[in-house]
Amino acid sequence: MTATAQATGPSRFEPSDADARADIINNLDDTLFVEASAGTGKTSSLVGRIVNLVASGKTTLDRIAAITFTEAAAAELRDRIRQDLEKAADDPARSEEERSRSREGVSDLDQAAIRTLHAFAALILHERPLEAGLPPAFETTDEIAAGIRFNEAWSEWLDTQLDDESPLGPHLALAITLGMTLAQLRGVALEFHRNYVDLEEVCFGEASLPPSTAAERLAEAMPEMQRLLQFSRLGSKDRLYARVQSRLPTLRRLAETEPSTLAAYRLILRTLPLRTNSGNQRNWDTDPQSGRNACAAMKELLGDLSEEVSDEIQRARRAVLLPILEGVRQFALEYAGQRR
Repeated sequence: MTATAQATGPSRFEPSDADARADIINNLDDTLFVEASAGTGKTSSLVGRIVNLVASGKTTLDRIAAITFTEAAAAELRDRIRQDLEKAADDPARSEEERSRSREGVSDLDQAAIRTLHAFAALILHERPLEAGLPPAFETTDEIAAGIRFNEAWSEWLDTQLDDESPLGPHLALAITLGMTLAQLRGVALEFHRNYVDLEEVCFGEASLPPSTAAERLAEAMPEMQRLLQFSRLGSKDRLYARVQSRLPTLRRLAETEPSTLAAYRLILRTLPLRTNSGNQRNWDTDPQSGRNACAAMKELLGDLSEEVSDEIQRARRAVLLPILEGVRQFALEYAGQRR
C-alpha cells in the first residue's frame, strides 16, 4: 500500500493503489496480506473490511479477531469499528438486511476479539486451559506485577551468585572489578528474560582467563622508572615525576602479588592511566644510558606499558564475561520455567 496519489481532475486526487484498497474492503472471500508503512491507511482499510464482513453476513463480530500490538491501538480500532458500523446501520445506500446486521454488530462489539496479541493469547488459554496444560483459574500477570516479580527473582539470584561460595562468584567479582556494573548486568538479564525463547539452543560456555603478563611487565619496569626519575630537575614539582612517583607504591605491592588474581587486577587498575602528556623535556636531563631525553624516554615507557595493560584488561573482560552470560542465560530459562 502506498500513499502516492495521482490527479484525476482539477481538484480530486486518488491513490495510485486504489484498486488494492478496494480489494481489502470488498474482496471478502480471499485471504489477503497487506504490507504498508505508517500513515498510509491500513487501519481505515481494516475497519472497512470488518464492517463489510458483518454487513454482508459473511460472519459476525464474535467470530472476528483483530489483533494489535498496543492497548491504545486496540482501543482506537474498537472505536472506529463502532463508528463505522453505526454509519452503515443508517446508510440508505445499503439494503435493509445490511443495515440490520450492522446494528447487530454494534450490539455484538463487546464479543469481538479486538485486542492486543497478548490479550488474545490469554483469551484462548482461558477458554482451553486444560488443553494448554494450565489450571482453569490461572491468572495473567499484568506488566507492573510482572516487573516486580522479575526484580524479586533477579535480586534473589544475584545475591546467591555474589556469594564467595558460588561458582559464579569469582567471575562476578572480577567483572565488577574490571568495570562491569550491576545495572549493566541487570540490563542483560532483562533482555534475556524478554527473549528467553531464543536462548534454548544458545551456550556461551566457559573461558579461562588468559595468562597475565601485565603485572610482571609493570614490576619489571619499576626499576627503570626509578632510574629515569633521577634525571628530573624539578623533582616532585614536575607533573610527570609526581605521576610516576605516586604509582611506585602500587607497583611494589603488585610485584609481591600473585598474577591473574582479583587482588592483582585491582592493583593493575590502580596504576591507570599510565600514558600521559605531562612533563616538559626542558626540565629533564639526558639519560646517558640511552642518549635520549629522560622525559621522552619515560613517556615512551609509560605508553608501551599502558597499551600492554589495556590489551590484557580487555582480554580478561571478554573471558570473564562468557561464564557470566551463561549463568544469566540459565537464570532466564529457569525463571521462564517457574512462570509456566
